[in-house]
Amino acid sequence: MKCNLILKMLLISCLCLVLFSALSEDTQEEFSVKAVFHEKPLMLKQFEPYALDGYISSNLPMSSVHCVIYDEIGLKNDYEKTVGFADPALEYPLQKLIDRYAFYHLSPGEKTLIITCESAGMIQEACRVRFTVMGVPDEPSHITSACKFTMSGNKHLLVQGNYSSKSCWKPASKDDMILITFPQTASSIRIDWANPPHAFLIECMNEQGDIVKTYDAGEEYVFYTDLFELGEDIKEAKITLSDPDAGICAIRVYGEITPRVDVPDFLPMPEKIDLMVVSAHQDDELLMFGGAVPYYTGSGKDVGIVYMTNCTRSRYQEALNGIWMTGVTYHPVFLGLADGHTNSVPLTYEYWNGKENTLSLIVEAIRKHKPDVIMTHGEQGEYGHNQHKTTSDAVILAVQAAADPKQFPESYEKYGAWQVKKAYRHEKGEGHIIMDWNVPMEAFDGRTPQQISEIAYFRHPSQLYRNVKFTLGAIYDYYGYTLIESTVGPDVIGGDFFENIAP
Repeated sequence: MKCNLILKMLLISCLCLVLFSALSEDTQEEFSVKAVFHEKPLMLKQFEPYALDGYISSNLPMSSVHCVIYDEIGLKNDYEKTVGFADPALEYPLQKLIDRYAFYHLSPGEKTLIITCESAGMIQEACRVRFTVMGVPDEPSHITSACKFTMSGNKHLLVQGNYSSKSCWKPASKDDMILITFPQTASSIRIDWANPPHAFLIECMNEQGDIVKTYDAGEEYVFYTDLFELGEDIKEAKITLSDPDAGICAIRVYGEITPRVDVPDFLPMPEKIDLMVVSAHQDDELLMFGGAVPYYTGSGKDVGIVYMTNCTRSRYQEALNGIWMTGVTYHPVFLGLADGHTNSVPLTYEYWNGKENTLSLIVEAIRKHKPDVIMTHGEQGEYGHNQHKTTSDAVILAVQAAADPKQFPESYEKYGAWQVKKAYRHEKGEGHIIMDWNVPMEAFDGRTPQQISEIAYFRHPSQLYRNVKFTLGAIYDYYGYTLIESTVGPDVIGGDFFENIAP
C-alpha cells in the first residue's frame, strides 16, 4: 500500500515537472537586442581609423556577441570578431567589439556591418548597417578568368576589358562565336558591348548540351551593358554576334552570387517616366545637379537620364556604373553628339550637325519617354561651358516643340506629341527654388542624396584627377533651380520639382 502511494506521488511529481517545463517554455521571455549608435558609420575616408561610439543592449544576459563587416563587392568578410562572456552581460560597448583600426584597413566600396548576439542558445541580430568607404572600388568578384573560352581572338581582351570601340572583340565572320564553359555554378553573365548590337544570340546549355535558355537582341535594343541570368544547370553559354559593328568590350561571369552593387542590371526606359534629367556630359548629372537623381529615385520616382555628348566608350561605362549607384534602374539614352571645345552656342549647334538635328534628338526622347518634369543645365552653363549652355537652350526649345504635332513629324508619327508639365534649369533665376539634397533617406540606409552622388562620382575614375569639391557656394553650386516652363502653375511652397503635379 505504501509502495503504491509512493508510486502515485512520483507520478504526480513527474506530471508536475512536465507541466512546469511546458509552462516555462511558453512563458520564456523573447530575446531582443539592439545596437545603439551615437553616430552610425555612413561614409568613411579610406586609410583613416574610425571609432564606433555606442553600445549593444539586450533584455536577456548575452553569452556572446559576433561582428562582421561584409564586403558587398568582394562577397567576403573584411572583418570578423566574436566576444564571449564568462559572466553573461546585458550591455557591451561597441568600441571593444570593433577596434578603430579595423576600419583603417578596409578597401573602398560598399560594406555592411552586421552584429548578432547569443543568449541561452538563442541568436538575434542587433543591427545591419550599410556604409561606404570612399574611393574607387575594386571590380566586383567574378570567375571569368577561371572559365574556358573557345573562340577566335584573344580571351585576355575580354577578361581585361578595354572599353574602346576600336580595340574590342569582333566576330571574324557571321558564323564566329564565343563558347564559355563554366568550371562551377555561374549565376549570370555581364556583357559590355562596344555599341548596342542589332543582332546577337546567347544560347545557355546544360551538361547534356541541351539549350535551356536563350537571349537575343529583340527590337530597338539600346543596351551598352547587359546582365544575363543563368542557372544552376547551365554549364555552357554560346554567344553569336551577327553585328560586326557592335563588338564586345568585356565579359564577366559571376559565380553562385552576383554582387548587388557595381553590377548594373538595367531595364529599358519605359514609355512614361516621372523625371527626365538631360546632362551634357557623363558625370554632369552628379556634379552639376548634386543629389537630384538619387533624391527622386529614393522617393520612388521613375527617373531617366539623357546624355547629350559622346565622351568615349570608357566614359559611357563610368556613367552606367555611376547612375546605377544612384538608384536609377533604367538604361540611359546616349544621344551621341560630338564632344569638344566650342566658343559659342551657335558654334556648338554647328558642331552638333545643326540646331534642327539637336532638337530632333531631344524631342524624340521626350516624346518616347513622356516625362512629367524635365531638368537640365543653367542658361549660362554653370561655369560658362558652351556645351552646357547649348544643352540648356536646346532642352527648353525641345520641350515646346515636343508638344507641337507640326514640329518634327517623324517622331510625332512614332510616339505622338507630349506636353511636359514642368521644365527646370539649374540656376538661381527669378523665383528659383532651393533644393535640399542633405536629408537622410531610408532608401539609402540613412545616407543623404548628396552623399550618394559623391559615392557615385567615384565610379568616374578618369575624372578624379580634377579633385572636384562638392561644396555649397562653389563653382558647382547645385541647390538652385528655376522653373522655366509650366502647365501647372508656379511653385509656391518650393523644394520639390513635382509641386502641383498629382502623384
